[in-house]
Amino acid sequence: MATYVLDMNDGELRVARVAADSADVVAQSIGFAMIGDRAIGFGESAMLQFRLHPRQVNNQYWNRLNTDPLAVRGPNTANHADLVYRHFVELLREASAGPADELVIATPGTTSNEQLGLLLGIAGQAGITVSGLVDNALASSVMHPSPKRVLHVDVFLHRAVVTEMTKTDGLARQRVEDIAELGFTNLLDAWVNVIADRFVRDARFDPLSIAATDQQLYNQLLKWLREPVRPRDFSVDVDLRGSLRRAELSDEALVDKVTPRYRMLDRHADGATVFLSHRAARMPGLPEHLAGVASRVVTLDRMDLFRGVALHHGLIRSDPNALRLVTRLPAQPVVGFEREAPPPPTTLRLPPERPTHVLLGGDAVAIGQTLTLDREGFPELPADFPNGAVQITVGNSAVQLKLRDGVSATLDGDDAQNGAIVSKGSVLEVRGIRFQLIRTRSGP
Repeated sequence: MATYVLDMNDGELRVARVAADSADVVAQSIGFAMIGDRAIGFGESAMLQFRLHPRQVNNQYWNRLNTDPLAVRGPNTANHADLVYRHFVELLREASAGPADELVIATPGTTSNEQLGLLLGIAGQAGITVSGLVDNALASSVMHPSPKRVLHVDVFLHRAVVTEMTKTDGLARQRVEDIAELGFTNLLDAWVNVIADRFVRDARFDPLSIAATDQQLYNQLLKWLREPVRPRDFSVDVDLRGSLRRAELSDEALVDKVTPRYRMLDRHADGATVFLSHRAARMPGLPEHLAGVASRVVTLDRMDLFRGVALHHGLIRSDPNALRLVTRLPAQPVVGFEREAPPPPTTLRLPPERPTHVLLGGDAVAIGQTLTLDREGFPELPADFPNGAVQITVGNSAVQLKLRDGVSATLDGDDAQNGAIVSKGSVLEVRGIRFQLIRTRSGP
C-alpha cells in the first residue's frame, strides 16, 4: 500500500507519492477541459485551445465543484462534478494509484463542507480510499519556523486564497479569504490586454479580434511566465496568414497593470510574515510588492506541502469512515527527509527601485534602454563635457553605469566604477555637474 497526496489547486493539480522520508510528484495537470463530441481532453492541451474554442473549453469545474449543469456537455458528462471525476481518474491513472492505496487531500480553506462531501463521493467512485483531509496552507507552512501570526498566500485559477494562521501550542488556521481579482486567469486577462494594446499602438493591429492570433498571444505569455529565469524585456510575435507582427514590452508594464490588484493584499500583509506559495511567487512583481508591505516574505518550496503531509501523516490520517479536516499541526519543523532536506526559506527584501529618468536642472530625460549623457539630450551641458563618455543602461537585472576609460565620476559621493548599479535617488557627478536619477510613474 502506498500513500498519495493530492494538491487541490486547479492552477497546478499535483499528485505526489509520499513516504516517511521522501516525496515525489507523480502526476500533474491544470484545471482545463476541452469538451468534444466524442472525447474530453484535460490539462495543458485544453488550456492551449482556450482562446480558439471558448465554449468547448471549461476551466471552472474544480473551482465550482458542484452538480450545476454544463453549458456544453460531453460524453457521459453533464455537470461540473462529472468533469472533476473524469479529471480525477486521469490523475490517479497517471500516478499509478489503485484501490489498495490511500489518498490524502490537501484542500484550500475556501472549500465548503458540501464540496468536500462531493469530492469524497467522487474519490469513492474512482476506487481510492481517502485517509486524510488537511488544509493545504497549513501543510505547506509547518515546515518552517513561524512567528505568532503568519499569512499564507496561494494563487488558484480563479482566486487567490489568503490564509491567516496563529502559533500557540501548534500552528492553527484562523481565517481564510479569497480574492477573485488575483486569480491566475484574471491576471492573465489583464496582461493579455496590455500586450494587445501594445500591438494596437505599434502595429495598428488588435490580436484579440481574431481567435488564432489571440491564442498565439496567450500561449507566448504563458511560456514567458513559466521561464525559470524570466528576461525583463520580451517580445510577442503573432502570425496572421504569413504576415508576422511583433510587440515588445517589459515586465514593468505587466506589473504596473496589476499593482492595484496586488494592493488588495496590503491590509492582510501589513506588518505580517507572509508565506508565499511557489505559484504566487511566480506572479510578476508580487513578491517585491509584498516585501514593501510585510515585515518578511518567505517563498515556500514547491515540495513543502508534500513534505509537511509526509512528516505529519500520523496526525493527518484518520478513519476513512469518519474523516476530519485537519486545521492544526505542530508548529516546529519535524526532523526527517534525510535524503533530501527541505531547502532554507528565501527571505525577500524590497529591492532598490530602478530609475526611469535622469534629472539635470529642471529637465528629466528618459533612460529608455540606454541614455548617453551628451549635449544632444542635455543642451545645457558645457562644450568641454566629455560627450558619449557616460551612459546609463538598462539590463535584465539592474540599471548600470557605463564609463569610458579615463573618465572620472562620482556616484553618491564615492568614486564611480564602470558597471556600478544605480537606483532611484542616486546622484552622479561628472566634472562638477550633478545628475540625479529619478523614477516617474504613469499610474496610481
